[in-house]
Amino acid sequence: MRDLTRGGFVRILNELSISSGKKIVIDKNAIPIPSGVESVSEILGINPLYLVCEDIAVITCNSEVESELLAFLKNIGHSPFKAGIVGKNTQRPLVSLRTKAGAERVMPMLIEELTHRIC
Repeated sequence: MRDLTRGGFVRILNELSISSGKKIVIDKNAIPIPSGVESVSEILGINPLYLVCEDIAVITCNSEVESELLAFLKNIGHSPFKAGIVGKNTQRPLVSLRTKAGAERVMPMLIEELTHRIC
């Protein structure tokens, strides 16, 4: 489990991919990016998946317990969690994004920080 205040979604996934030795394929349609964030990112020419952000966590688990974990997260009291499955892992370390059109695009780890860390 990692929070996105330390590098952004794609950086976290690349670190997880490298440490696990697995390929991670994320689904663009399953990632809840607010339309305002997407619009401003497009104007600035940046990819919002690389931005650091608060109140977001990446949780990885074994596929045998994913539905149980997802149900647990969605049913925590009055929690504002918007839990969902946005990807799966396969072989070899790599992160790729399945676009809305169904194509797959490699999402490399950036060499430089796109924005400053929040904390």
